[in-house]
Amino acid sequence: MTPLNKWKRRILFFALVIVFIILAPWVLLNSFGYRWEDTFSFTETGGVYLHTEVTNGSLFINGKYIKDNRTIIRNILVQKLKPNNTYSFEFRKGGHHTWKKQLPIYPGIVTEGHVLAIPNIIETTEIFPFFDQEGKGSNIPITGFTQVSKTKDGRIIPENEDYINMVTLFEGENPYEIKVPEVVVSVSSISDEVRTEEDLMYEELGVLDKDSLNNLIESTDELMWIEKGDIVVYWIGSEESIPYYYCEGGVNKICNDEISLDWVNEIKSFALFPKRGDVWLVLSDDGLFAVEVDPRSERNVQPVYVGNNIDFRIDTSGTIFVKDKGSFFELDF
Repeated sequence: MTPLNKWKRRILFFALVIVFIILAPWVLLNSFGYRWEDTFSFTETGGVYLHTEVTNGSLFINGKYIKDNRTIIRNILVQKLKPNNTYSFEFRKGGHHTWKKQLPIYPGIVTEGHVLAIPNIIETTEIFPFFDQEGKGSNIPITGFTQVSKTKDGRIIPENEDYINMVTLFEGENPYEIKVPEVVVSVSSISDEVRTEEDLMYEELGVLDKDSLNNLIESTDELMWIEKGDIVVYWIGSEESIPYYYCEGGVNKICNDEISLDWVNEIKSFALFPKRGDVWLVLSDDGLFAVEVDPRSERNVQPVYVGNNIDFRIDTSGTIFVKDKGSFFELDF
């Protein structure tokens, strides 16, 4: 093969240098999240980062399929989205409720979201007070095979300890337990009122007596309760650690320390969804629902247990139980 002569080598060298000078800025800007627009200029793009506990689902943006998440890598990052636009995000998985959210995208900012996608059908296990001859749950004691125990007032004591735990969980005490009279110790009253930092904090929120609050939930960073049939939540933590869904805007974001849930029907009670600080379990006359705290666009509301005159509790392990017409059910997610 005949080597190139001196002039051709020079021409090739300078041609490659020109190509490098032209392409290098474009490659670098593109790697830093900029995109070339029709206006013949570069614009800094944005992105979205979605947290999710659900595996093997699909993300759609503006109705277009983007990617799936996996069993190990569950969270989803999408980059190079055109900024100063609001996108429609959908997370879909068969057998689960679809999560939908309208989220704004800002230049140089990664917008966060947290997917809520609970199963369409949640399995329930009834907890019975007694067992039949085969060891299966039963509502009727078999007096011919087991010794039936009764309280002093004639109530039959359930033989299933799990059932007794359910009664205790919902009633706040074990009605089958022998009660020891409490010893009342008189304490001299203190004439001078002692106002703590907690008292002052509640006063700043317009609350003079926190014991009068309905369904009060306190944590290190948040206070929430039911007010006039709706939920109100206040952020009392540091400004640096405030969750993203309290804020809006790009670099100069504006954060509000109060979020409220204006429910269609009166909220009877609520709690935080197990292992989720951004989802409420809301009980109304229609049933039990999982509701996003995130107020950006329309909240996702997904049914957990539909029924009238039900009640619910969450035990220390995070398991949800429902009381329906006197029967107890464990919900299996």
